[in-house]
Amino acid sequence: MNAYQPIQRHGLAQTSSLTSPDSDLPSNLPDNGLAIHVKSAWVGVVDSFRWDIAVRSFLADAELRTNMTKSLLLNFVSLVSIYVFDLILFPILHAARSNSILDSSVTSVSWLYYSFWLGPLIGLSLYLNGSWCTAVSKRCFVLRHGSRSSFQDSRPYRGIVDALSASLYRGVMLVSSILLSFCLAQIPFAGRLISTVFLCWIDSYYCFEFYWISLGMDPSQRTRFLEDRWAYFLGFGIAPTLISCFSSPVANAALFAMMLPVYITLATYATPLPTHPSSVIPINPTRPLHSRMQSSFLNQPAPLQSQIANLGSLSWIPSRLPIFALIMWLNDQVVELIRVGTKGKIVPERAKNELIYDEMEAGAPIPQIVLSRPKDSRYID
Repeated sequence: MNAYQPIQRHGLAQTSSLTSPDSDLPSNLPDNGLAIHVKSAWVGVVDSFRWDIAVRSFLADAELRTNMTKSLLLNFVSLVSIYVFDLILFPILHAARSNSILDSSVTSVSWLYYSFWLGPLIGLSLYLNGSWCTAVSKRCFVLRHGSRSSFQDSRPYRGIVDALSASLYRGVMLVSSILLSFCLAQIPFAGRLISTVFLCWIDSYYCFEFYWISLGMDPSQRTRFLEDRWAYFLGFGIAPTLISCFSSPVANAALFAMMLPVYITLATYATPLPTHPSSVIPINPTRPLHSRMQSSFLNQPAPLQSQIANLGSLSWIPSRLPIFALIMWLNDQVVELIRVGTKGKIVPERAKNELIYDEMEAGAPIPQIVLSRPKDSRYID
């Protein structure tokens, strides 16, 4: 198997029931839609454990290896620092608080540790991890699609306001996700489970986000893509979520950051299923390269309406879950504030994108353009 080909499905070819729900489904299943969701979730789990893809990519490319190694070392240092304080220094300092004479000294040591070591280290890690993960994603993208395949926005740069909007979106999504996860965990009895399931989707989003950005997908398209394939992304997110949910919040964040380059690599070579949910990603006709990348990513066959599956008509299980509805609403409010503050120089695009989605759901065709794999001696057969 070629390490840089899309992951082959174990018994689930791209023309199987996941592409056309009415074909090749077990006749004894009472609900074809349920079978599709179960298969999609299982494929997501399998894709998240295809570490052989990441290992072969790591060994085959020096640039990828360098960035992944730097990220691993930095997050390892952060993690060791966190555990040394939590497991060794903090118990000692806590015991010393019983002595009133040492109490002020203990407080000072804790303040110095957080202010001059852990705080700056976390800030540096956030910045460098973002840079290195972007480099890892771009390199994996080039290895899969070629050096001229990455999406380039043809619009002129519209100023610092757009950059500020993008940064605010990331911040709003991160803070909103953390707060919503915490609130869900407070639900009696099932709160912890519900919060963990929600984190599976959030972690999957961050694993795929870099690749989606390379495809030219804006925030509303990214969230819509995940919501339309919620079962697959739930399965894919189980592994990274379980790896980073048993320690303190800071340690969990460091663990996730340590594993993120690996999962970014796996996301680049994965093909989320089903390929035909009840809605599809819109193709912008003014961006030919954008269209090629999105069309290839979705692996769409000829746009015949008889081949486009509407899972909602097959199952009592929803084909789309509005997982990010609250987060996107908060993002819209932030962008609206920016629009008002800039006197309309920036306008939220989500409403426009939703109209395009509705048109696609109504039957608008998708151009069928398939990317060819580049010839590269580093490919591993």
